Amino acid sequence: MGPAGAYSPDPAADWHLLAGDESALPAIAAALEALPADAVGKAFIEVADPADEIALSVPPGVQLTWLHRGGRADLVADDRAGDHAPLIAAVTGAAWLPGQVQVFIHGEAQAVMHNLRPYVRKERGVGAKWASISGYWRRGRTEETFRQWKKELAALEAVEAAAAEA
Repeated sequence: MGPAGAYSPDPAADWHLLAGDESALPAIAAALEALPADAVGKAFIEVADPADEIALSVPPGVQLTWLHRGGRADLVADDRAGDHAPLIAAVTGAAWLPGQVQVFIHGEAQAVMHNLRPYVRKERGVGAKWASISGYWRRGRTEETFRQWKKELAALEAVEAAAAEA
């Protein structure tokens, strides 16, 4: 049946930014296939090496960039993962297109939640309605400790949001 979820490309968006690692590849592939033929955007996918690239159906107006970290995400050195994942530099270094963007960024939580989410939401000013950004996993954590970390992060963000409103 393929990947399912709340995200689907919004035809009201002027352009689309899709980014993630191998864990997000099925969702990114489904999103690319769901885009209209005249869609404009950028897609960044981080994988271990060129052997992990797969053929994807991409509209002509969407630029697909494969990023190589040089090994499995759980085994590469810290200078190629987490706060230093190639995905971060690619997304933050990419030219921002004009108009309303719809963002889908999922993958390793340190790269996505601590680096790309603040970039997209705060620096680029993309509202929650237009951004699906979430960590699917976290390097060095089991599933249970990852869930606990996500719960603690959500609580901290709620406190920060309440303080900002006060």
